[in-house]
Amino acid sequence: MPKRIYEILGQEAPLAATETVLYTVPSKRTAIVKVTCFDSNGADIKVAIVPDGGKSVPPATASENYLVDGFPLGTTYIESYKEFKGITMNEFDEIRVESDKATTKFHVYGVEIEP
Repeated sequence: MPKRIYEILGQEAPLAATETVLYTVPSKRTAIVKVTCFDSNGADIKVAIVPDGGKSVPPATASENYLVDGFPLGTTYIESYKEFKGITMNEFDEIRVESDKATTKFHVYGVEIEP
């Protein structure tokens, strides 16, 4: 039976306009994750899923990898929070994030599955 590891997998508050790796699936594991982002000041965010650790993608993430690109977070309580659920990933896949403001917080939670 596969071993399941439940935990907070990554947390970042990247510099403005700086693409940052939020999470990379470890070797010999798969993962099912949820990404959350929050900024009460309002921000435009990017969240990308990059297959195979970017080996097939240049350092600047290709647009086809984005879940959202330029998604606006508002300044009200409800508009300042966004989550993306049920993202299934293979070993070495990455989640990369970016915001136009340095006040945005990104988190990834989920389960890693070890065969």
